[in-house]
Amino acid sequence: MRRIAHDLQPTPDTPHLTTVIMDYVASVRGPGAPDFTVELGERSDTDLPATTELGLSRVALEAITNVVRHARATSAAITLRRSEHLLELAVTDDGVGIAQPYVSGIGITSMRSRVQALGGSFELTPRPGGGTILSARVPLP
Repeated sequence: MRRIAHDLQPTPDTPHLTTVIMDYVASVRGPGAPDFTVELGERSDTDLPATTELGLSRVALEAITNVVRHARATSAAITLRRSEHLLELAVTDDGVGIAQPYVSGIGITSMRSRVQALGGSFELTPRPGGGTILSARVPLP
């Protein structure tokens, strides 16, 4: 248990948020996978608190995994934008969407909890025309 707990903590050599996103998208590309576009804003992962970087990394990976496993999407977009006091992660797809009202499973509940623990907001909404929009906004110091 101790080893698992230590492995969950960021270290100085833990990849930055943008690297985690790009590497994971590259690993899921292939036949049957949606066509991903990734837009990572300038300085979107510079000087982030380690807890913010780790939390949003896990949210991004879970969101991408959900698109690949459940959305039946042909395309998806991942956007990371930073303003002076806010970091926003958005993951959209053109898949089957989620039933309304939806019941959160473990993955969605975990993403929401991670974002809220960082003092942020989490939204999962239907995309006009089909699909899903996930938006996570986290305040920056």
